[in-house]
Amino acid sequence: MEITIRDLGKILKKSGLIIVLLAIAGAAIGWGISTFVLDKQYRASAMVLVSSTNQTDGGETSMTINDYNLSTKLVNSYRVLCKSDRVVNQVIDSMGLDIGTTGLAAMISVSAESDTEILRISVTDTSPQFAQSVANTLVDVFRNEVADIMKMDNVQVIDYAVTPTSPVSPNVTMNTAVGLLVGLVAGLIIAFLRYMLDDTIKDADDVSAIIGAPVIGKIPKIVG
Repeated sequence: MEITIRDLGKILKKSGLIIVLLAIAGAAIGWGISTFVLDKQYRASAMVLVSSTNQTDGGETSMTINDYNLSTKLVNSYRVLCKSDRVVNQVIDSMGLDIGTTGLAAMISVSAESDTEILRISVTDTSPQFAQSVANTLVDVFRNEVADIMKMDNVQVIDYAVTPTSPVSPNVTMNTAVGLLVGLVAGLIIAFLRYMLDDTIKDADDVSAIIGAPVIGKIPKIVG
């Protein structure tokens, strides 16, 4: 079925209100779910510096370019170690948590800042205080395990986690926009289906399309 610009105008004229209402309804649903249904998630993050050397005399660190390259490579290994069962289980024991290793590990994310020796250790939870406490305990346990396993004191804390004040999810704006888009698409689909399934004759153009001949005259509607 070929749809012309004129047909599109007819579709929008006939079903424009439905399209608008469904778009508004979709946006309202997206906003409502984000605001009242989904739990707010808070992320607390700590930052540590990984180096390939220990402290030299005077407490200052002396690094060469080779040391820096090695430190960057160590970052990837330390990312894995930070979320290992060995480290996570010690966090659970230290804090007396009633949660499994897999459950706590799912809350933890460890990322390397681009082209640096810095690791960002984050914990996400519905409780901002809990997220902060776990993140800071994790940092301390991680440092001890590096010293025990690697025999190096090469992890320095840049920033301990602070209690987050704003949730990182749900993203109300994005979810509202997605709901708006879904509602809009649903409205357009319904509008096109109404148009395609409607086989009644409404005007001269419909007659011309059916019989394949131009309209040569019209009988005017006389209002008495």
